[in-house]
Amino acid sequence: MAIHHFYLSVPNADGVFIGSKASDCFEDGISFYEFECFKDDPSNASFWLAKDAIELALENIVKRIESVCNSENHPDKDTRYIETIKPGVARLLPSGNWKMETKAKIKYLEANEQERQKKLRENEELKKQKEEETKVREAEIKLKEAEAKIKEAEAKAIEAEAKLKESEAKAKDEAAKKTIEEAIKKTRVEADIKIAEEKRKAKEAVEAQKKAEEAQKKAEADARELKQKTKQSSEGGCGKKIGCALIIFIILGIIHINIPT
Repeated sequence: MAIHHFYLSVPNADGVFIGSKASDCFEDGISFYEFECFKDDPSNASFWLAKDAIELALENIVKRIESVCNSENHPDKDTRYIETIKPGVARLLPSGNWKMETKAKIKYLEANEQERQKKLRENEELKKQKEEETKVREAEIKLKEAEAKIKEAEAKAIEAEAKLKESEAKAKDEAAKKTIEEAIKKTRVEADIKIAEEKRKAKEAVEAQKKAEEAQKKAEADARELKQKTKQSSEGGCGKKIGCALIIFIILGIIHINIPT
C-alpha cells in the first residue's frame, strides 16, 4: 500500500527516472508518470502513465512509453487514449533515481473506444451510485419499519401495562369480593348454627314443659288418689276400733250381752 505520492518525467532508454525532477503536483509538459511508494518498503514504488500526460506521451511512444510499458495491442493513427491495466514497479537507487523493475501493462484505445470506456466507467459509477442510493433508501425504509415496530412495541407495552393494572384492580376487587363472600358465608354458617341451637333449646324447652305438665297432672292424680285412700282408711279404722272396744268390754264384763235361751 502506497504512503507517498509524486510525479516524475520521462525515463531514459534503460528505464531510469531522474529523481531530481520529482514533484508532488502534476506539471504540464514535465510530469509523465505517477508514483506511489509502498508502505512496507518505501524504496519500491508502483508507477503508471499520468492521465493528463497521455496525449503528449502519444506523440513519442518509443521514447516516452515503450521503455517502461508493455502494451496488449499496437497503437495506430486513431489511438487517442492509453488505459493502464496494471502499474509497473520501480526501485529507488542510491543516486536518488528510480529504476524500472517491472514494466507497466497498458492498452492503446481509439477515440471512440476511449469514449466507450469512459462511458462504461461512468455507467459503472452511476450504477454503483444508484446501488448505494438504493441501499440508502432500503436502509431508510428498514429504519422507518424499525421505528414503527418500536412504536408498536411501545404501544403494546402501554396496553399491556394498562391491562396489567386493570387485572390487578380486578384481582383486588375479586379478592375483596371473595373476602366479603367468605365473611357472609361464615356469618350464615354461624347464624345457621345459632338458629339450630335455639331450635334445639326451644324443642328441649317444649319437651320439658310437656314433661312438667305430665308430671303435674300425675301429681294431681296421685294427690286425689291418696286423698281418696286416706278417706277410706279413716272410715274403716273407726268401725274396727269400736268393735274392738266392745269385745274388750264384753270380755271384761263391763257390757253384758243377753243371749236368749
